[in-house]
Formats: sequence, structure tokens, C-alpha cells
Amino acid sequence: MGGNDEALWISKEGTTLKFDIPIHTSKGVLYCMYLQCNDVEVSGVGADQPKRMNIAKAHDILGHTNEADTWETAKYLNWEITHGSLGPCESCAIGKARQNNVPKESDHEAAKVPGERFFLDLSSVKGTKNGPKVAAKKNWRLMVDERTGLGFSKFFTTKKGMVEPTLEQLQKMISTGIGVKYIWMDNAGENKMLQARSESKDWKLNLTFEFTARNTPQENSLVEVKFSTLANRGRAMMHRANMPQAMHYQVFPKIFETATYMDG
Repeated sequence: MGGNDEALWISKEGTTLKFDIPIHTSKGVLYCMYLQCNDVEVSGVGADQPKRMNIAKAHDILGHTNEADTWETAKYLNWEITHGSLGPCESCAIGKARQNNVPKESDHEAAKVPGERFFLDLSSVKGTKNGPKVAAKKNWRLMVDERTGLGFSKFFTTKKGMVEPTLEQLQKMISTGIGVKYIWMDNAGENKMLQARSESKDWKLNLTFEFTARNTPQENSLVEVKFSTLANRGRAMMHRANMPQAMHYQVFPKIFETATYMDG
């Protein structure tokens, strides 16, 4: 990283990003850069002509999904993928470097209808001592549909701050015909508050809350495994973008929400 009176720049692995467009403000100068996007569209399902790329490029665009999912999604999007295997991905390896072992056990009768039961949990993203400052919205609430595995991520400044937005999201699902019946979660204080508010006259969602004991991740394995998967992909995406480490701690909420969206 370097700079002078005319520009700032960041270099990594032979690539340099130069911020050479000065914008003067009352507090000083903000250096910016102009980015011109190419014409690759992830949402271009209806494109007349198939897009041609190698498997590594598709893997990047699709948020570092596994190879099988990359091939399947590329086929659905009418992308023409050149032959060959993905091979090792440095960004994925770095993304998984911090992964903890996640128990994969849960003993209950699984839902048979999409949207019937959601697994819910919260995870707080913490920084290191004397390390970069962590974004204010560091409390990650994740809900996962048991039947389909579809996840819903949202970040909040406090754990209790997730209560009302989560109830609003559940109400919207119910109003659109999704038959949400059960919420599976541990008995933490914010989750007890979620139950109480759900049963209040303000919401009356008529949900059944199924509680596990705290500190028993094996009983909430579906959402615990999803946390790990999405965090790995988010870190891989930030590494592949050559993003400075300090910036990871500021933008991770949006990156992890994007990883959740692309995972669906």
C-alpha cells in the first residue's frame, strides 16, 4: 500500500489498484477510482447466447461454491464451461483455515414440507486483541429451512436487536402462504424474548418453539454447519478480491449476507 499527493494505491500478487480521482471535501481529500464492469451477468438466465468461461472463473462468480454445485448452476444459467476440473482454490483454502469442527447430530422428526421448520441461531463475530476494528453489526442471526436448506442471514448491533426484524420476516413468510410452524433454537435470553414477543398481542404468529440446551451445537447442527459453510465462502470471496485484512472486519456483514443469498 502506498500513496503520494496525487493518488493512493494497493498492490497484491502483481495487481495494483490505483485511486487517482481526488474528491475535495471540507475535511480533506477522498481518493477514488473508476471501475468498468464486464458483461458477465450472474442473473442472465435468459441470455440468448451462452457465456463461455473456465470452471475457475465460474467458481469465482458463484461465490466459491463446491465444484459439483458450480457445474450444476452454470448449466442452469446456460454458461458454457470449458472441460477440466476445478483444482485447488487458494481462496477457499484460506477461507476454511479458521473452520472449527461442527458436530453433525440432531435427533428429531424432520420436516417434510418446505418452510415448516426453521433452525435459528446467533453467532458473534469477534476481532483479535489489538487487531482491526470490528463492524458495529457483528451479531449474525441465521435461519435455515430444514426441508430445503435455504438460509436467511441478517446482522445486528445487539443480539436482542434481532427479535422484531425476525418476527417481521416470519410474518411475511406466513402471509405469502409459507406454512411456518416450528422454530428450533437454543434457550438463550434473546430467543426466549423472541418467543414471548411472538405470542404477544402485537404479533400472534401461532408458532411452536422447540428449545435445545445452550452450548449443545450438535442439537442445532443444521444451522451450525450453515454458519461454517457461509463464513468459509465469505472469507474466500474477500481474499479473492484482494481485500485488505482490516477491511474484512468492516464489510463482512454484507459479504456473508451475499454468500447466503448466492447459496440459495
